[in-house]
Amino acid sequence: MIILFGVCKPTYGQTQPKGVFSDPDEMRLADPRSLRHVLQHALSQAQQADLCRRGRGFIGLTCQVDSSGRIERIIAVKLHQAAQTVPPSVLQKLTEQIQRRIVFHVPIQDKFAQMSKFRRPSVMIPLQMFCQ
Repeated sequence: MIILFGVCKPTYGQTQPKGVFSDPDEMRLADPRSLRHVLQHALSQAQQADLCRRGRGFIGLTCQVDSSGRIERIIAVKLHQAAQTVPPSVLQKLTEQIQRRIVFHVPIQDKFAQMSKFRRPSVMIPLQMFCQ
C-alpha cells in the first residue's frame, strides 16, 4: 500500500478559498468582472431595479466568437423563469452592449479557421446581478 503525503493540487473547475481554477482549454470570459460592469452601464437605474424585482430567473446568450474572442453575433437568447417577462427593448439594449463590449478567452486549439463553427460559448445572466 502506497501512501502519498503532500499538498493536493486542485483540479480544474474546483473552487478554492482564493479563487476558481478553470480549464485552460475552455472558452470563457476573458475578464469575469467585465460582465457585471457592462450590465451596470447598459441599463438605467430604474431598468435595473425593475429586473431585480422580477425575482429568480436568468438570461442565456449563445454567441458566435471570432478567433480573437470578440463576439461576432448572438445566435440564441433563452429566457428562463422570471426573465421571460423582460421587455424586448431592455433585452435588445443588453444584447447590443454585451456584443459590443464582452471578450472571451479563446484557447489556441480553437483559433484556427476550421474551428469557427465550434466557437460558441454561452453567457448566463442571473436577474439577481441587477440587485445592487
